[in-house]
Amino acid sequence: MPRPETPPPGFPREVKKAYEELRNDMVDLALKLTLFKSAFLTPENREVLFKRSADAFSLIQDSVANDITIAIARLMDPPESGKGEDKQNLTLKYLFQLIQTHGPAELHAKVETRYKELEPILTPISLLRRKVLAHRDRKTALEKPLDLKLTAQDILHVCEEFKGIMNEIEGYYEESCMMYDFQVSYGNIPNLVKHLKRGIEAVDEDFRKEMERNFGQPQPDGEVQ
Repeated sequence: MPRPETPPPGFPREVKKAYEELRNDMVDLALKLTLFKSAFLTPENREVLFKRSADAFSLIQDSVANDITIAIARLMDPPESGKGEDKQNLTLKYLFQLIQTHGPAELHAKVETRYKELEPILTPISLLRRKVLAHRDRKTALEKPLDLKLTAQDILHVCEEFKGIMNEIEGYYEESCMMYDFQVSYGNIPNLVKHLKRGIEAVDEDFRKEMERNFGQPQPDGEVQ
C-alpha cells in the first residue's frame, strides 16, 4: 500500500497526554485479560489449576475478574462526577471531548458511534461496579440482588471494542496502532500449568507407589484423594 503524500497530522498537544495515559490503562487491562483468558477460559489450563488447588485459584479468578470489571468501569466513567460534578476523571469520554474540541468531526463521530453501540453491555457493568464491587449497596445485598445478564464474552467484546476505539484514534493521528494482544510468555500461565501438571503427576505416582508398598497392589488411577 503506497504511503500518502502528506504525513499524518500527529497528536494535538491537548490530546496527546490524555491519550497516552489512557493507552497505558488499556495495555494494563489487555494484559490482565490475556492472562485471565489463558488461565480460566482455556479448559485444559483451568482443569490443571483447579485439580488440586480449587480454593486458591477460585479466589484468584474472582479477584482478577473483579479487577478487570472495575478497570473497564473506570475507563467508561463520565468526565466529571461526584456531588456537583467536582471530580474530574480521565476516561474515554473525556478523550472524546478533547477530540471534539481539538480534532476532526469525523473521528469524533466514529469513536462515539462505536462507544454507544456498547451501551447495552456498559450499563450493567457500571451498575455492578457501583452496587457490588466498589460499594456494598445495602438494598442490593439484603433485598434485591442484581440480576445482570453479563457473560465472559460480553467482557471480551467490550475490551476488543475499547482497543479498537483507541486504535481508531491512534490510526488517525499517527497512522499506527497498538498491539494489545499479548503472547503469554515463558514464566506465565502455560509455564505455571506445566509445572503444576508435573507436580500433580509426581504426587500421584508417589501415592501409587506408597499404596503398592503398604497394600501390595496398585490403585486403579493412582490419584491422591
